[in-house]
Amino acid sequence: MSDDPVVLRAGLAWSLGLLATAANPFRPLLRAELRMGRYLALIAAQVAVALLCFALVVARDGGVPEIMLAIGAGNLFGLGFGWVLARGRIWPGWSRALARALWEVAAPLAATALILLGAQQWLLVSLLQQHGVAASGLVGGSQKLLDAVNVLSQAVMVTLLPALAAAATRSSAEALAIA
Repeated sequence: MSDDPVVLRAGLAWSLGLLATAANPFRPLLRAELRMGRYLALIAAQVAVALLCFALVVARDGGVPEIMLAIGAGNLFGLGFGWVLARGRIWPGWSRALARALWEVAAPLAATALILLGAQQWLLVSLLQQHGVAASGLVGGSQKLLDAVNVLSQAVMVTLLPALAAAATRSSAEALAIA
């Protein structure tokens, strides 16, 4: 933990950006409905707004908190734009049975994810304290590269899954016709 106000403001700004990302149900909705054009438009617009805000902050010699807010602004824009692309079809609702089922299934996964995330953050803070900003930036950069590779594999699967499902359905229908 740090008492540095700049680090605290940056952490707060980053947390707000992550909250805007986590609150966005529109990416999974658009993917599930196979509206890939809208899905890609959402991602492209969100990234464009984040990069534009980032460029403005850098041009004005902004600090780390301002950079984190710029990225968070892109995420917040993605939330609003996703609502427009999905035509507002997601409305908050509450189902006690669904909440209980999700809790039973997701609680162990969430606990594991939080432990891993906490360990990762602890490692980055320790690295920053022991070896400085350059070493911490090197690790952070490599993590973003891994994120990009993971997103690429997910994009391939999202693209191939409908084709594979259609082929499986066709094969099942052909097998029934032969029998």
